[in-house]
Amino acid sequence: MERYIKRGLVVLSAAVLVFCCGGAVSCAQPGFNPEDSFSEANSLYRHNQYDAALAEYEKILDNGFLSGNIYYNLGNCYFKKGELGRAILNYERAKSFIPGDSDLRSNYEYARSSLNLGPDVLPGSWFIRTLDKAFAGMNINVLALAVSLIYLLILVLTALRVLLDRKIRFYKTIIVGIALVFVVSAAALYRKIEFLDHGAVVIAKEIEAKFEPLEKATAYFTLPEGTKVMVVDSSGNWLKVKRSDNKVGWVDRAGISLIYN
Repeated sequence: MERYIKRGLVVLSAAVLVFCCGGAVSCAQPGFNPEDSFSEANSLYRHNQYDAALAEYEKILDNGFLSGNIYYNLGNCYFKKGELGRAILNYERAKSFIPGDSDLRSNYEYARSSLNLGPDVLPGSWFIRTLDKAFAGMNINVLALAVSLIYLLILVLTALRVLLDRKIRFYKTIIVGIALVFVVSAAALYRKIEFLDHGAVVIAKEIEAKFEPLEKATAYFTLPEGTKVMVVDSSGNWLKVKRSDNKVGWVDRAGISLIYN
């Protein structure tokens, strides 16, 4: 029970932070204009100067301006360069901002199909995967706001019940229904936070997952480029990852990249 209470507090704290802050804090250098830099990067991309465009988009991110469109364009640059693992990585980053964007979804699916990857699922039970699918179109800000509002509604209804000092018709049915929606939404929010903290994508052409974090250890399975995994542990230059079928193994960290470092 204590574990679930702690998780609940984490989710609520994250919801409040996301709702109050609303996004990243800018740390731009004096005189830096993100719009000019974005236009320059787009121009370089149109002229097939992908490395220069990548550098310009990265400059915007380095100055604290995070955007789904920037990550989407980064993904497109890497796709044009044939680095599909990095393309998928940046499409994943873009999805945390603009999950419902049709162009992003189309390019993401095309990149995955080009690598002949399997089903686009993360490790977890059938319930967790159902949550992933049901809330795929909501970014973390919207979901955090929804969880906060549902929690506030529960508090208001509880307060009314106490202040009125009398029974409210269908109160138990209503409060149970709202509580169920809250629990499901909070679980989906926690899952998204967990993915941002521990999700990763294979950027090497292929990497071996070993039984131990040692170069000479026996290989357990291989992970092709573009595969999504969850990082569950680390040891020096090795990361312990879990793939979609819940098998775990140790991989060289140089071969994968976290969604957010």
